[in-house]
Amino acid sequence: MSQKIGDPGRTAKLIAKPVSQRQLRIEETIRQAVAKNLSSNNIRDDFLATAMLTVTRVSVSPDLKNATVYVVPLLQNIDAKRLREELKNATGEIKQAINKAIVLKHIPKLLFKLDDEFKRMNRVNALFSDPRF
Repeated sequence: MSQKIGDPGRTAKLIAKPVSQRQLRIEETIRQAVAKNLSSNNIRDDFLATAMLTVTRVSVSPDLKNATVYVVPLLQNIDAKRLREELKNATGEIKQAINKAIVLKHIPKLLFKLDDEFKRMNRVNALFSDPRF
């Protein structure tokens, strides 16, 4: 028996589970711990100590094994590739800070991404303010 597009069994598989309150709490705690660790001089890396980063959001997987940390450099002249590499190298130190902030059986694996949400918002605002449209 093949599944049709309107078949309830098929659509149930396509709908994502809502984010639980526990996930939201853990995301916010991780965001605060990472931001505090990056803003203080706890990082031994000179590049990260002077980078001035903002942690915009954290997304944790439903099984709490993976966490994506979105960061924005406040200085525009920072090399994005080097920043990702340095954050990847400092993951151990950052996970120790998370471990002090929250009690979990396993600290999630961290993946750092540059958040380009602000660039997209500025682009949309520029389009709306353009008199040609």
